[in-house]
Order: sequence, then structure tokens, then C-alpha cells
Amino acid sequence: MSIYGYAQNINTPIEMLADRMKLQPRPVMILVSTDWCLYCQMQKAQLLKNKTLIAAKNEIYYSELDAEAKKDISFNGRIYHYKNFGNARGLHELVIALADKQEGFSYPFWIILDKDYNVLVRRNGLLAPNEVNKIVEILIKTGR
Repeated sequence: MSIYGYAQNINTPIEMLADRMKLQPRPVMILVSTDWCLYCQMQKAQLLKNKTLIAAKNEIYYSELDAEAKKDISFNGRIYHYKNFGNARGLHELVIALADKQEGFSYPFWIILDKDYNVLVRRNGLLAPNEVNKIVEILIKTGR
């Protein structure tokens, strides 16, 4: 099996996260991105090779959220929808709900949650491999 094929298994689709959290609550790392964001694509490529994240697939959830996804998403007991702002621009309500209203966000945007959906960290920008490793290690310890 290729690294790409194996790494795909670590990504819990955001649409399935609520059901998986009901069955087995775990800490969550959410990468908010867009298709057009070059830095987001770089981050995703880096994560495909991150051995610490891959090894933690049974202890934490890693999920990707397309900020411009048009499908409804159930998350923590609520349904979120795409919000169209006109001129072919819009944003998913889940991104708005997870972002800090005062600080805003830029892509890639990270949201780190504990197993009870409490926001532990919001972070704009690329995470270096050592930062991903550190977050994963902390989440594993707090998730036990």
C-alpha cells in the first residue's frame, strides 16, 4: 500500500466526525482549507508523510474541512450550511462557528478540540512537522 493510500485512512471526513465522536470520543485536529489555497495543499502534502500523525490514527481524529464546501455538515448536535455571500463567494457556517470572531482566520486554519468539542487551540498558517508532532503528542496524553 502506498503512503498516500495509507495516509488517507487518517482523515476522518468532517461529515462522519459527529458519528465517530458519539461512538468513541477523542481529541480532534481540524485543518480548514480551500481548493485554491497553495499553502493548504502544501500542508496536506506534508501531513501525508507525518509519521506521528499517521501512528496516532487510533487515538485522535484528524479531519479536513473545505471552508467553501456547499454540503450541510452535522457537528456537535447542530447542522451547519454553506453561506453564500454573492459573486460566487461564500463560506461554510461551521468555519464561522469555529473561528474566533475577534481574531479572524487565514488559510490554512487549524482548530484543535478536546474530546468534548472544547476548542483548545485556533491557529492560522502552516504548521511545521515538529509543531504537528507536538500537538499530536499533547492530544494523545490529554485524550487518555
